[in-house]
Amino acid sequence: MIMRYLKYVLFLIVCWPVVFIQGQSTIACTCDTILDSLMESQLAGDLYLQLDRGVGSQYFTDEWLKGEVYLSNKTVVRNKYLKYNQYLDKLMWLTPANHQQIMLDKEPIEGFCISNNFGNKYYFQKIPIKVDMSPDSLLVFGEVLYQNKISLYAYRKVILTGYEVASTGSYYKNIYTVNTIYFFMLENGRTIGFKKYRKHNIIQLFPDKKDQIVAKLKELKQRHFRNEADLKNITKVLNEVL
Repeated sequence: MIMRYLKYVLFLIVCWPVVFIQGQSTIACTCDTILDSLMESQLAGDLYLQLDRGVGSQYFTDEWLKGEVYLSNKTVVRNKYLKYNQYLDKLMWLTPANHQQIMLDKEPIEGFCISNNFGNKYYFQKIPIKVDMSPDSLLVFGEVLYQNKISLYAYRKVILTGYEVASTGSYYKNIYTVNTIYFFMLENGRTIGFKKYRKHNIIQLFPDKKDQIVAKLKELKQRHFRNEADLKNITKVLNEVL
């Protein structure tokens, strides 16, 4: 509330002269631009120069897409050109003034949304996951596939899988491959990860509810799990029986 109040006061201070000046025929109100700059100032990061093109993409999309960033102070920075680097698990921002690539600090970002030219929107939210044998959780950006009491996320991690000799033979290219891991998030915030979405593997994650899950899937005639749409369906079932 305090942050919103201060922004509103600053808005009035800066924009008051512009709105109420009389006797001039052409005065362009720059309030929207000023407010946009205020919000933009909350984005912090480091200049990023990607020298390694490699084989395969490090990004969720190679194009810069319009989007918005959700910050931990409950503010939203809108209408920015963004790209998500899945190899680094970092959000990139293309600055409007000099078109520099900025690798944004991850800590103050709760999530983000990007939209393509076809009207498709992709939401990402910071979620806790367990890595290897570490007792601590790691916060990563997971794509939101379904949200309810039990939510479904896709962590679309890009990994380095090898090297390829360039056509000139003078250097090597890194080979990047997408290695998606899916996560159920429970009401208590705990996440359960899995790579394969076969029916058997998913049911094993909830052994005490096996009979109810199997019965509901038979009722829905959901026999196979081949894609993420099927994964969303079983997430809906889990919300009904758990």
